[in-house]
Amino acid sequence: MPTNLTHSYRAYRLYQDLLPFLPYRIERLYENLGRVPRDLQELFAVSMSLAVRSNPTTAPPFHDMLNAQNNAIRAARLVSGYEEHTDSNTRLPPIAHSIVFLESLLFLTIYAVNERHRSISWLDRAVGYANAVQLYRVPDIEWLREEGDWDTDQKLPRRILQVLFILDRWQSVSTASPGRLTSQACTRLPEDMKYMTQDAWHLIRRCSHFTPFDSEFNS
Repeated sequence: MPTNLTHSYRAYRLYQDLLPFLPYRIERLYENLGRVPRDLQELFAVSMSLAVRSNPTTAPPFHDMLNAQNNAIRAARLVSGYEEHTDSNTRLPPIAHSIVFLESLLFLTIYAVNERHRSISWLDRAVGYANAVQLYRVPDIEWLREEGDWDTDQKLPRRILQVLFILDRWQSVSTASPGRLTSQACTRLPEDMKYMTQDAWHLIRRCSHFTPFDSEFNS
């Protein structure tokens, strides 16, 4: 598996408290990566590396900055390849595939923000994919009430959707452009609070008031 363990721990330290789109247990992260094709594993590894190395606190050496451009091109090709494969298939992809793909797109969005590139492209693709796989559908409420495992295939997609909502609101306010996700599409349930970090939950509540550029979420 191509994922660098050091980058995994750094990614958790840098981003998980505020944007908890990864499994809380790193063992579950590797379990999910083991459920997807090698191309998706590679995409995740490259995207996570870009997000970690571009963080202002990381201060990568100069040769890493040069490699970042090549890795960004590589990630773009892997994203396009997966999208083409998904578009040609009439069935919804397995949930593990969707989880890893969306996590990769979120890492690429973070990388673009860190590098002051246009992040809207990666974010738009993430929202579009979440729409296509119907991530916004509320699961059986009993699954959300189950105690113990916060990283199930029902709870983790809920967290990913809430992180998409945070980033979509930030994008809308900072660029004065229409938001792609409405508050209705990201309905928050009392059960969601149990497996969100406190920082993320407060941020979601604040973002729900930033709606001057809301647009319809097409289901």
